Amino acid sequence: MITTHPVSTEPAAVPFARAAAPLAPLPALLAALRAMDIPVSWLARSRFIPLLDATGVRAEADRTAAVTLPEDSTRTLRLLLPSVLEATVSREPPTGPPSAPSPMPGKRMSNRDALKYAQEQKALMLELTRTDLVEPPELDPVTARAIADYKPSGIPPLTWDVIAPAVRLAATYYKPPSKTSAQNTLSIVARYAAYLQEHPRPGRSGPIQAEDLVLESNIRWWTSAAYPNPHSRSTASCTVNRVARNATGRKKVTHVVRDSQEPYGTWEVIEIRRALLYQKSVGLNRASCFLGACCLGAGLNSRDLRRLRARDIEERTLSDGTVAYVIHVTAKGREREAVVMRQYEAMTRRALQLHADTGRGLDDLIIGVSEERAAIASPILARVALYGKAATIRLDVNRMRATWMVSAMSAPVPLVDLLRTAGVQSARMFVALSPYCPAPDPHHVEHLTQLLRHVRCPALSGRET
Repeated sequence: MITTHPVSTEPAAVPFARAAAPLAPLPALLAALRAMDIPVSWLARSRFIPLLDATGVRAEADRTAAVTLPEDSTRTLRLLLPSVLEATVSREPPTGPPSAPSPMPGKRMSNRDALKYAQEQKALMLELTRTDLVEPPELDPVTARAIADYKPSGIPPLTWDVIAPAVRLAATYYKPPSKTSAQNTLSIVARYAAYLQEHPRPGRSGPIQAEDLVLESNIRWWTSAAYPNPHSRSTASCTVNRVARNATGRKKVTHVVRDSQEPYGTWEVIEIRRALLYQKSVGLNRASCFLGACCLGAGLNSRDLRRLRARDIEERTLSDGTVAYVIHVTAKGREREAVVMRQYEAMTRRALQLHADTGRGLDDLIIGVSEERAAIASPILARVALYGKAATIRLDVNRMRATWMVSAMSAPVPLVDLLRTAGVQSARMFVALSPYCPAPDPHHVEHLTQLLRHVRCPALSGRET
């Protein structure tokens, strides 16, 4: 039986909260979870989200004290297997081997064009971060009165008193043509503002302001989390995006490559791995192999790659004689160890060999020549040639990382170790990726529920499993 003591974890009652309360029972509880070999995807359920958040706070506090992975977790991470559920991926794999030879790919981007493309994408993303508000428009008296008198029925009065000024200003920026249109707009914007007020916002605290409502990252977060129905999501997204454009004066962006969390399907991973392994240019092949080994094989992102050098990739011999590639991530605030999956060890060896063949030393960066470069992976991925049906795949570092995350969440990697090696501190990514993971064993979930009942924690009571 696990001996625990009462502990207040009220800040963790809200999903994704960064709890600051004492976490006395966590060491014993996490030790039991380690012994049970439970994949993290089983914990990414509503009842267990406070546990994930509280553990994230503890992992963040211990990050500087212990960044070396235990040997058992190193071995488990090396032996990860692809685990993305094909049924949840919208793209379909090929039905069979091609009957005709694969077409030749189009002309690849030059270095100059790839860098220009990356800079254009960065400029588009910066455009979406604008929060400077323009002067609100003048409305006709009837519409203005409808906005001033509006009171929602499904939002608590205390919450409405806090968000009402921002909601009314946002509805004014929408420029509704009639009283009915104003009420429809207000109902959507009010739900949006209430959601942001009730959930922690990165880098923000206090009452909702109009600047929070026009932030594109908040719009994407709300529409993806609060609207599972694609039809309702489309209407809500159009409304709040129009508010954001009118309020900031930014143009409607017709095409921008956004960071996607959707993992690649199995056939896509196979095609991407083949493409990254065999590129005609030696320099491009070296860089593409490093990207595949680090992003698909170890879950790194662009920030982790910025300062990564060849000497940071180590061959580590475990006690049973197994040799694993361990990457020492040196990005500021994200220092940790990441283990390359066994399927990508050949790609790692090839990358290191090409690195040496091209005259680069151990102290040279694996990607680029300067830590201050504007783009990390985009210029390289834009030049990678894909053949046949794989030519429709858009290469993205964040999707590579998400694919690795699903594999790691589906394996019995202890929760704290996965938080450390993935470089995350909250449950948000785990919850977002859990639909792509295999379904949990109901018997083990019940066992975990019984285990959590030993912790008298208000945040874990009254939630559905």
